[in-house]
Amino acid sequence: MVGMDDGLHYRHPWVVGVQEEIEILSKRVEEAEQVIKGVWNLNKRIETLEEQVRNFSGQVDYLTVEVADLEKDDGLHYRHPWVVGVQEEIEILSKRVEEAEQVIKGVWNLNKRIETLEEQVRNLCGQVDYLTVEVADLEKVTGMS
Repeated sequence: MVGMDDGLHYRHPWVVGVQEEIEILSKRVEEAEQVIKGVWNLNKRIETLEEQVRNFSGQVDYLTVEVADLEKDDGLHYRHPWVVGVQEEIEILSKRVEEAEQVIKGVWNLNKRIETLEEQVRNLCGQVDYLTVEVADLEKVTGMS
């Protein structure tokens, strides 16, 4: 592309290149902003998971003690089906707690990624601002507007 001619103004190829770079950077900024907007929802989900872990941990501790008391084999008592059900529920809750803990452990990596993206957004915004001013100044100098 040698240059663009809209009938009124002739644009130098370097001006077109700068404008294309501005468009690319603007799109990258928009994409990064969308990622950052999604972080708020993720943080709310993490808070919910942390609360569930606390709740389930308490339930698991309580039920474990109850089952241990009920499982004592004194040779006189029949092990009721509901005791087996409680044990199964404890196993399910324990697995859910472990899964939630794994998600929470991944939060640190996610937060580092968010910080990196925020820094990239700041850099891209600075580049877009600089290039926008540069294009405006160059258009003034070359008599284009």
